[in-house]
Amino acid sequence: MASSLFAALRSSARKRPLTVASISVLTASVGYAVAIEKQAEIRETQYLNFHNNSDSNLDDRHNDDIRPTTTTTIVLPRKYDLDAIENYWSHRPISVVRRVAEIVTVLSPLLLAYVRDFKLNLRNDDNNNHNKEGTRRQQSWDNNDDDEMAALSSSLLEDMMMDEKERRQQLQRQHAHNLRDALTRLGPAFIKMGQQLSIRPDLVPPAVLAELQTLCDNVEPVPDAVALEVLRTELGFESQDELSTIFTGLRRVASASLGQVYKATLATTNGTDKPTEVAIKVQRPDMVKRLSLDLFLLQNYGRVVDAICKVLTEQIPYHANFINAFAKGSYMELDYENEAANQLRFKSELEKRRCNVIVPDVLSQYTTRKVICMEWIEGTKLVDSSGEQIRTLIPVGVELFLTQLLDIGAFHADPHPANLYVTKDGHKLCLLDFGLCAEIDERSRRAMTAAIVNLLSGNFNSLIEKDAKDLGFLDDQMDVTELKPILTKILTKGLLEAGSNLQDRKRKLMDISNELNDVFFRYPFSVPPFFALITRGLGLLEGIALSGDPDFDIFKASLPYATKRAMEIFGSNFLSSASGGLGSPQRRPTAYLKK
Repeated sequence: MASSLFAALRSSARKRPLTVASISVLTASVGYAVAIEKQAEIRETQYLNFHNNSDSNLDDRHNDDIRPTTTTTIVLPRKYDLDAIENYWSHRPISVVRRVAEIVTVLSPLLLAYVRDFKLNLRNDDNNNHNKEGTRRQQSWDNNDDDEMAALSSSLLEDMMMDEKERRQQLQRQHAHNLRDALTRLGPAFIKMGQQLSIRPDLVPPAVLAELQTLCDNVEPVPDAVALEVLRTELGFESQDELSTIFTGLRRVASASLGQVYKATLATTNGTDKPTEVAIKVQRPDMVKRLSLDLFLLQNYGRVVDAICKVLTEQIPYHANFINAFAKGSYMELDYENEAANQLRFKSELEKRRCNVIVPDVLSQYTTRKVICMEWIEGTKLVDSSGEQIRTLIPVGVELFLTQLLDIGAFHADPHPANLYVTKDGHKLCLLDFGLCAEIDERSRRAMTAAIVNLLSGNFNSLIEKDAKDLGFLDDQMDVTELKPILTKILTKGLLEAGSNLQDRKRKLMDISNELNDVFFRYPFSVPPFFALITRGLGLLEGIALSGDPDFDIFKASLPYATKRAMEIFGSNFLSSASGGLGSPQRRPTAYLKK
């Protein structure tokens, strides 16, 4: 039996040598990948078991079989370390391939359905129904006089337009539901992408917005028993009964991409003046592995894009660094002790500047890497407030963002609807969730202040000649003579002539986006890494504002504070030079300051 099988294999190898060789190589590669991953998992398990065993002999900590080496990362790092994360996942090729296959499998049907329904319009049933209706109406026309034909024609046109509108809205709702489910299944990195789109009425139809907004605080939760066990373990309680003696009335009030939030009453304050009503955020299990794998894939995607752009365009490669800045911020969201430190820092800095914003206090004794406990603030989401209240408080939000960006030097990069509340009295904003924050050095803050004023004032010469270079968009030695008239034309059309109508502005901004992409293709531009988080934060804030005020102009709203800050840094001479070349007094900084 064995000899006949061997003979058959040998005969096949002679007849199809390439096929057999390919199968052999593939089999060997898969076997090697499985072995590599299995060995990595065994070493990780040994390492974790060893460090969780308090009775381990001190000398065993130098055991070469479980000690991290310079070539292998056994466990994922607590702080963001790109090399360590890449080393970790490069030893788990099966998991990487499986994740890529999962992403492609989940998203491909959505993309194909979108192309079918909105680009190719291949809904044959609906088209056939319209054709039958048209035929029926045509038969009616043949039997009526001209007046009746005109009336029937008008009626038919209105009916068809209404049917088409209803059909598109129904399709949008269906696609939005499928997209939300897909993003939820794919995990935190994709949920955050959905959150980014969830407050952009200028980019996304209302039906899609409604579905995606559930990703902010209404993601499918893990069972309470699982989350509360994480809480018990992290805080070091022996049992759930002991936990309930400290936190009474525990109930889940929100479920987000990385964790879920519980409200409770603190039974004891240990002699402090901490509030009794608290919010407790508990991290979902296994978040570090899930998020780090997606960030690893995203980083490699950035490198591929850079390699292509380097060959096909004049761009300076920046996508990998751009993504790395976002990845660093996202990874640090998993460390709730880091979030607590950020929150206390922002609370102190904003109180110093007397901003009309509240930041909850942190209860450090009940905060760990996977749990953060803070005072409970009563309020409602800003995005759910009335249009009048949004219009009243959005200037506070804009000044809050610019104060962080241009003055404090650290900014909250995740102000989505679940993180911006209106306090119970209706007069202040409450800012939550300080996991995703970024730092801006003093040189960049000064350059950005000048750039904002010059951009919004229409002083494009200084913007292109100096600010773009100071911020790292262009090389210091680059001759911008050829570039200046091109960018001036694009920015004038996109910013100074965009208008306030939402649809007109959307079309105008899409046009200049395409033109800027062409400029980036032809000239050696680079994008500073921290702009990944700045654009995310600013985009989220603008989206909330547009939900309450379709005429909101982020540029106009930003100019007063940016101008005031520029005068503090550079003096009044800078203001005069920024205003000097403007053709329209309505765009000068002083025009806004006087209002």
